[in-house]
Amino acid sequence: MTQEISIQLSASIIYVAGTINGVSVEFTLAENNTWNAVVERSENQTYEVEIIGYDSLGQSTTYTTKLYYGFAAVTDRTREDVINKTAKGYYNADDLNRVGAAIAYLAEQFDKYGYHVSANVKTNWAMPDVPLMSLLETYLANVQALINVYYTMPSTPALPASMNGLFWYDANNIEQILLDMNTLLENMIAQFKFSDTFYSGEV
Repeated sequence: MTQEISIQLSASIIYVAGTINGVSVEFTLAENNTWNAVVERSENQTYEVEIIGYDSLGQSTTYTTKLYYGFAAVTDRTREDVINKTAKGYYNADDLNRVGAAIAYLAEQFDKYGYHVSANVKTNWAMPDVPLMSLLETYLANVQALINVYYTMPSTPALPASMNGLFWYDANNIEQILLDMNTLLENMIAQFKFSDTFYSGEV
């Protein structure tokens, strides 16, 4: 089974070479400066991308990122992670992609059950992308859109008001909200199955 991987790069890039999960792959240019590659699907639907993009002058830029296809969340960052500069102590393209993929997954699942989520999700951030504040605010608005179509648990944390000056616990809260929404979604589906809602009216 395969998975198509997509990553959006600068419009100046005319050729891309690199690896996904350590395997050399061929990238092809699609619309909107998006480069695609087809790879073997990983068990956890996570893909480590390391590529070099070349412009028309032969100058190169290295891009690294982790792409997610499905639901994953990180909620255990600590102050020590920030102090010790661990991987969890930084908020970068990997985090933006993981949360974006989780939002896209939840929006698709909720839509199946009549809860339409209006979200504008980006899931292919790459280093050295520099996200504009307007895009980061859209990122938060996408989480709020999920909250708006359903409900949250009494224990669900509040969504940060802004991505400006984000603290480690704010990052945890964003993903805890998504984790709670996924739990509520799974509970709703389980209740449908228990009550035979899936089979109502069938013969």
